Amino acid sequence: SFLQADPGTADLREALAGVDVVVHLGTTLEPVRDDAMVRTREVDAARRVIEAATDAGVPRVLLTSSVLAYGAHPDNEVPLHEDSELRATHGLAAAEHVVEVERWLAGWRTTHPDLKVAVLRFALLAGPGVDTALTRAFEAPRLPAVRGHRPPLQFLHPDDAAGAVVHAVDAELDGAYNVCADGWLSYDEVAAVVGRRSLEVPEELAYSGAAGVYALRLGDLSPGIVSLFVHPCVMSNDKLTATGWQPLHSN
Repeated sequence: SFLQADPGTADLREALAGVDVVVHLGTTLEPVRDDAMVRTREVDAARRVIEAATDAGVPRVLLTSSVLAYGAHPDNEVPLHEDSELRATHGLAAAEHVVEVERWLAGWRTTHPDLKVAVLRFALLAGPGVDTALTRAFEAPRLPAVRGHRPPLQFLHPDDAAGAVVHAVDAELDGAYNVCADGWLSYDEVAAVVGRRSLEVPEELAYSGAAGVYALRLGDLSPGIVSLFVHPCVMSNDKLTATGWQPLHSN
């Protein structure tokens, strides 16, 4: 059967009755300007789905999250692990919402210990058919670069993302898991792969310019994305691969 409903507003308890596992694919990192709409879709909807699943007696829930929950920061360890602090990427509302959901979920689980929840933190998606603000930046005539910074970059093929979801369900995983290709690429390696020269700008101009373009609605690239071109934000997938999952695609 198929039920079309808005998880942010619909009563889901009856629909979820008798379900073995709920997979909530609620995370997007696209720069939607209506922040209230983004929050409803990513925070409120996630809470409602998990609450409804719990009320309906669903024993397992899988929730997708993102590497940007860790945030791109100058003191990030390389690579980040599942127990690294979730600090979000400043200026990227969707990333802040992901952290809000994960923190709420941690509290929810303390009062609902029988609920098994897997959280999959996806690396940046790239591959056939993927169209995001970030992939469009890599497809531009010149690759954006911040002068004096060459952070490592890491990606995830959409087929590997889907495979991780299936694996997490089949293996009945519980807890948080990083999902990414093995290792990472240097910025210069990425430039070589996409076959484009970089366009370097000073760090201050990169942030202020991105903020100005975004505020004037001349582009969709959220200023928070600039941090990914300044600071490291790459993960280890050791915890997930130890359960039997392997990425089929390299960075």
